[in-house]
Amino acid sequence: MDTQKVGGWTPFAPVTKEDEKIFNKAVSGLVGVKYTPELVSYQIVAGKNYRFICKAVSSTNPPREYYASISFWVKLDGEIENFNIIDLSVDDAYSEDINVDNAVGVKTGGYIAHEVITDNDRAVFEHITKSLLGVDYELKAVATQVVNGINYKFICISKIVVPYAQPELTMIEVYTKFAHSVAPIIKVNKITKL
Repeated sequence: MDTQKVGGWTPFAPVTKEDEKIFNKAVSGLVGVKYTPELVSYQIVAGKNYRFICKAVSSTNPPREYYASISFWVKLDGEIENFNIIDLSVDDAYSEDINVDNAVGVKTGGYIAHEVITDNDRAVFEHITKSLLGVDYELKAVATQVVNGINYKFICISKIVVPYAQPELTMIEVYTKFAHSVAPIIKVNKITKL
């Protein structure tokens, strides 16, 4: 029995063959990045709204690997509208008021998305998630902000450790001092607005 509330989004779930066909139709004209859908959520409207969590690989040399959210509306006649891509490795601080004087294109004091998840990033992530019992976390992207220490934003797929649990996209925020001590987690939030 489907327990989805009317107008609500379904939990993120693995992509089916039917979802993949719709996704491939939606991204068929895109060039420069290959998107591979991993999770999907949808909403029944006059048609269907889709949100896909995808692994993205750019065609640059060297290629950039990251995660992205791709959303769109499939109208009743099958036409696709309201197509949107969000780079999940980039914090909101990147989207407005980019500091032109900064060579990497990030606002002063803003978060920097890591092109590659480093061993140090993984060590901090594993240290903080080992105390979060009952949920498995799979690290997908990292952004950091240098303050009097380092603020981390970890984007991950979380899944409660029970049969048939649905995966969710989650962001974990944490602060570490330069002496590599890890403070308590600041926030663990499901990312619902993609």
